[in-house]
Amino acid sequence: MNQFTLFSMPSTQDLAQRVSTLLGCSLQSIDFREYEHGEVKLRAKNSVVNQHVCILDSIYSGPKMSIHDKLMHLLFFVASLKDAGAKSITLYLPYLCYSRKDRKTEFQDPITTRYIAQLCESVGVDCVATLESHNLSAFQNSFRCPTIHIDSTPLFVDHLATDAIFASARKKKRLVVVSPDLGGIKRNESFRRLFEKKLGFELSSAFAVKHRVDSVLSEEKLVGDVRDCDVILFDDMIVSGSTISKAAQLCLKQGAQDIFVAATHGLFTAEANKALNSPAIKKILITDSVENYEIDNKLRDEKIQVIDTSTVMAESIKSHYTDCI
Repeated sequence: MNQFTLFSMPSTQDLAQRVSTLLGCSLQSIDFREYEHGEVKLRAKNSVVNQHVCILDSIYSGPKMSIHDKLMHLLFFVASLKDAGAKSITLYLPYLCYSRKDRKTEFQDPITTRYIAQLCESVGVDCVATLESHNLSAFQNSFRCPTIHIDSTPLFVDHLATDAIFASARKKKRLVVVSPDLGGIKRNESFRRLFEKKLGFELSSAFAVKHRVDSVLSEEKLVGDVRDCDVILFDDMIVSGSTISKAAQLCLKQGAQDIFVAATHGLFTAEANKALNSPAIKKILITDSVENYEIDNKLRDEKIQVIDTSTVMAESIKSHYTDCI
């Protein structure tokens, strides 16, 4: 494997430590200084001349730093590494900010996904990797530099195929994979096929449909049969929890039994505490791509289970520096 230098921005330190252990390499130090009026300086403490550099950073708003502070810090650090003579820079971004705004939906709308790509490329980023992009085509097409998409589906399949919380559902063999909206049908079908192969029996599929009049939700329908079945609601992210909660209620009304939720990014807002506390939802599986600081401890302890992504991150990094450089 080609040698590379691994860095992590502050909010992703825990994940980066686990990744570095799996890779058998050291996590390099960053000298971070904050000056008056919020200006900052970030500097690699060790030389990066002619080094292939990998940076781990999940860009979302947290309890100590806004999404924009994180983005600017990352861009400044990348630029400083290029100035210091780094040979290449690859960003591993478990959660990539602004990935949802990938097309124009109103007059003179921004396409912020593309602007993020342009900012990264302008400071010298050579490759960008992310975990479960909201829209894979938009992610790949926004960047001119190479991209790496890390599929989270195998993580959930492996977990649900062995974890005790899903033992009863596996035994009954009456499972339906449900997409909470039309946009997630392709993602859910990929998950259904892989999970079906893992379990060794057939799974059904269904999806929720929303009808809006003047941007106001007027009607919701569930297309597919969930009666007397256990349900897995699969999505790429949860924010307020309203979409998942409404889909769970639809399934319950149609006669579903136990309802499980699996979503890669738990971008929970304070509103999610009420939405996800619904008795219709038995368990919520998410990854560690985002820190869930707005979720109540009681809800976290009772319903939320976090899946470690360090293994898939380490495998992707190892593959990248073995095959791509």
